[in-house]
Amino acid sequence: MSKKNAISVPATTELRRLTIRDVAREAGVSLTTVSHSLNDRGYVDPATRAKVKRIAEQLGYRPNLRAQRLRTGRANCIALFRRCRLPLPAAPRVSGS
Repeated sequence: MSKKNAISVPATTELRRLTIRDVAREAGVSLTTVSHSLNDRGYVDPATRAKVKRIAEQLGYRPNLRAQRLRTGRANCIALFRRCRLPLPAAPRVSGS
């Protein structure tokens, strides 16, 4: 990769997770454009969408699943509950003397 196309990652990102804010800053677009591009939603010019996806990949951006689940209210998992049929051990008795 030439210096002209090199992506500058701020030194502080080594200590924290990359966000869409970092991708938007590097791509020179809005947060909404980054979000729509990465999630293939809304109207974004195809060239801009490709640019955002390329920069996100070069930066090593990974979506934060916890943030997505918090935002959407969906965990995309199934919980199974089952009654335990085995007797639980009694708690040890503590003498009061």
